[in-house]
Amino acid sequence: SSVVEKALAEGDEVMREVLAVSQRYLAVLVSNVVNTLDPEVVVFGGGIVERLGTSFVDPIAEQARPGFIRKDPDARIRIVPAALGDDAGTVGAAVEAGRRILAVTG
Repeated sequence: SSVVEKALAEGDEVMREVLAVSQRYLAVLVSNVVNTLDPEVVVFGGGIVERLGTSFVDPIAEQARPGFIRKDPDARIRIVPAALGDDAGTVGAAVEAGRRILAVTG
């Protein structure tokens, strides 16, 4: 169990506020990324996300969606925690490299 998880379990108000502020800023970031790049999915990773999962990411999604220029009432733009943990970057890079190789070689 992490220090963050322990603090939340003990009802630490400072930790709750720190997470809430982080989630608000990340929601603004997600809104801006969606409005600029129009992705199908936004994936969050890292230690906090690995430990808290959807309980950390879901509030970000809820706060981000009202800021989307093109509304998404069916939540087709997925905002999710990474499923691969520390390997997410490596696996993602390998998949993208494979796609590019296939695109060039046919």
